[in-house]
Amino acid sequence: MKFLSVLSLLATLVLSGCETMSLSKHYDQSAYKPKNPNNVVVKASLDNKMVYIMEGNKPLLVTATAIGRPETSTPRGNFRVFNKIADKSSNRPSGSVWPSPRTHGCLRLHKNDAADFYALVKNGTPVNIARTQPKDSTLGANFNGIKKAEIIQG
Repeated sequence: MKFLSVLSLLATLVLSGCETMSLSKHYDQSAYKPKNPNNVVVKASLDNKMVYIMEGNKPLLVTATAIGRPETSTPRGNFRVFNKIADKSSNRPSGSVWPSPRTHGCLRLHKNDAADFYALVKNGTPVNIARTQPKDSTLGANFNGIKKAEIIQG
């Protein structure tokens, strides 16, 4: 497994906030407490721009994410969380969390979902970042019942 530095991907992923958009109420996803926190994994889909926090096949939190621009792409691979920073925030880009790549390689979550992410993910949690994830066609097909094409930029 690869480990990421404090200033890299997961430090930003854990508690980044993105600017509120016109549909920001939809960035307040339900989160579920795991039965066994040691079985929690994070899967990020770069093509679908989604993050899935899973316990086995059970989704604990599913939310949209902003990804890196082509010149500063988000790294793919298997990682483990090794540092969590409370109240971490980043520059607030204009517009929505997605669909356009806009980060310097990090995965940014909307501020409405960041606290739940922080609570669910502990140090040592496995993180898989890939172009696609198996849940893209099911959990990631709709975001809170809204098709991605219907999301408008704020």
